Amino acid sequence: MGTLITQCPHCDKDNVAFISILSQYITEINSYITFFTCGNCNYGLVAHIIYRGNKPGQSPNPHEFHSGINTSNGFIIVKIYPKPVPIDAPAHVPDNIRNFYLQSIKSFRNELWDASALMSRKVIEAICKHLDPGVTGDLKKRIEKLAASHIITDSMKEWAHEIRLEGNSAAHDELPFSKENAKDLLSFSELFLMYVFTLPCMLATRRATTP
Repeated sequence: MGTLITQCPHCDKDNVAFISILSQYITEINSYITFFTCGNCNYGLVAHIIYRGNKPGQSPNPHEFHSGINTSNGFIIVKIYPKPVPIDAPAHVPDNIRNFYLQSIKSFRNELWDASALMSRKVIEAICKHLDPGVTGDLKKRIEKLAASHIITDSMKEWAHEIRLEGNSAAHDELPFSKENAKDLLSFSELFLMYVFTLPCMLATRRATTP
């Protein structure tokens, strides 16, 4: 059975091994349509595969290829259905904060719940420093100062404290962090990014282009 290493479009796990189940050669397109199942969640995907190896006139069946299916073996993955969803941060987020947020997502997709929670906390800390570089003290004081200065709303203050506290738990508690809690923190940090960076830029762009 052939294997395909890719991100799963169902469970979002990175670099997971998909195992081929069956493969059908389609004469009209001179290539194979191969069905794989995820080694993590068992859901499936279909790949359109062509062969450009060094064996003229021969096109090995990907399902019967007992190794990884990749370009070094002569196989080329033309398309995957459904297509894995690429990860990205909301628009207009500064590069350093975007990098922290993507690390949180990647950790979550690889089931590293504690690491994901810690990076979500780092996102909030970086946002606070970005909004008011002159604010000193620990993260709790930074959040309170931003709210008192009306730089963030009371709702945003509550989200920020939630991420701060849960991030502290992930760092110091002996019990492992849960998937559900890590997912909540990701959602909170995404909303925080949108309120701080995305929506103001969208509004400014609209105002600049409206007669």
